Amino acid sequence: MAAKLYTTLYHQVWSLLPGFCRGPQDVPDSFPGLARILGTALTAKPQLRITIATSLRQLVESCRGKEEEVGVVARFSKNYLPILFNLYTSEEEEEEEGVRLAVLQCVEAYISITDPSLVTTLSSSALTNLSLPNLTPGKKYRLLDLVAVMATALPLSPLQDLLDSVSPLLDSVDGRVQKKCYRVLERVLTSEGQPQKTFVRENLLQLMSLLCGSLSTSSPASKKPRLRCLLCLVDHVGHDSHHFLNTLTPEVILCTKETNEKCRAMAFQLLVRMGHAAQRCYGLSPEESLTQYVGVVLAGMAGSSHLVSASIISLSKLLFEFKDVVSTHLVSQLLTSMTALLSSKRREVVKAAFGFIKITIRVLPVADLSPHLEELIRGVLCWSADPKSHFRLKARVILERLCRKFGFEMVSSVTPARGQRLLAHIKKTSERVKRKKTAPDESSEDEEEERGKRGSWIRESSGGGDPVDFLDRSLAARISSTHPVQIMKSQVAGESFPTSADGKLLISDQPSEPGEQSQEKMELDDTEGGRRKRKRDPSQAA
Repeated sequence: MAAKLYTTLYHQVWSLLPGFCRGPQDVPDSFPGLARILGTALTAKPQLRITIATSLRQLVESCRGKEEEVGVVARFSKNYLPILFNLYTSEEEEEEEGVRLAVLQCVEAYISITDPSLVTTLSSSALTNLSLPNLTPGKKYRLLDLVAVMATALPLSPLQDLLDSVSPLLDSVDGRVQKKCYRVLERVLTSEGQPQKTFVRENLLQLMSLLCGSLSTSSPASKKPRLRCLLCLVDHVGHDSHHFLNTLTPEVILCTKETNEKCRAMAFQLLVRMGHAAQRCYGLSPEESLTQYVGVVLAGMAGSSHLVSASIISLSKLLFEFKDVVSTHLVSQLLTSMTALLSSKRREVVKAAFGFIKITIRVLPVADLSPHLEELIRGVLCWSADPKSHFRLKARVILERLCRKFGFEMVSSVTPARGQRLLAHIKKTSERVKRKKTAPDESSEDEEEERGKRGSWIRESSGGGDPVDFLDRSLAARISSTHPVQIMKSQVAGESFPTSADGKLLISDQPSEPGEQSQEKMELDDTEGGRRKRKRDPSQAA
């Protein structure tokens, strides 16, 4: 019992360490004496690793901006980092993921204040271990995590060695290895360090070629980090790089239909950035450059249903983002194509075409849409007649939006006879909605007048006789807006017994028949499902 008590006290004392490492004032004096104790405990006390790793990370973050304190803590990098690296890459099964995460976060914090020469040495050692033949998959994953952390702190010259070591792994059959390699590249591309920015600028063509070459071998698991790398590279694209955009456009189009929401969001973001990059690459006016880029997207219209619908979704996004730049001629071509696709038998394609038409009605002016109004209505009406059609409601929504944009008279003038009945129903529904919007204002005024005429009553205590104390704080809870006489009448009416002609109560000892139960009770029994259980007469129990 005493051993358990002292063990608890031991852990409670160590749990105070993160608090002492948060904003300390005596780092130069106290930390050198504490550093060796923490290093020994990291190695010998597995149960304290999360506490110590968290404390060291908080200490580094607290010292930022204080040159003397940073220098004292950074002096022990050569002692702590090898220990932390060994802990993170350890193959021990009992090593919890929470411990590994705390150690990796501590490494990332310590790397930021470590001398670049030491980071270079550690990075070179990790890259050498990656090329070992008998390396287990788990250790390879963890080594790549450490390489990604160190990539943001490397000087310019070792970055080329890093790229040369990681590039072959982008074609690995292990999807997890691919994913972590893309994260290494992402760290380099997104880093704010001057060596990393210089490296990306000087090796832009090599990075573009690397990402284009790994397109065919990229696994589904690596799509998100790969898209993040492409987002960074597209911002650096300049003149004569249109081949890079043309190569990646089909991949980005397909990613707009990924099941992962974040992946779809990044694909749409990348699509828009590529549209801006196209205006720099083609060397033409913004309108002509966008037309060229839309032509690349339109190439997907000749593929499978999945690719066609993804291409239509991409065109909808581009039209929404570049509505001020797109030419009238291009809009006319796209509307004609989408109207023709409404008659397709492929549901996936028709659904995407409906979405495109919704976007055009929303963003384009009346002058650009009016020449295509009749063909739009005819294309939409082909889905409004079949009551079993999945797109009947979508067709009605399109017609409602057209009526709001052009007016019922103009839409009715170009609508065929088979659509006039639906149009009349839409108009009638719209007028009803308008009347309902104005009706609440009138009824609210009547309610306010009626509320002003009503009175309030105070419920007296059942004891009676005592006068009402108007200074009592509980009086407000006894105020009622319902007349007490009406409440009493309703209670008496609900609980009264039948009476004879001379006013005497008629009380029967016979149980009521099932048919005499209230309708409310019967309905309640019915909603509970099954049969209603009948109570057995105690006299029949024997």
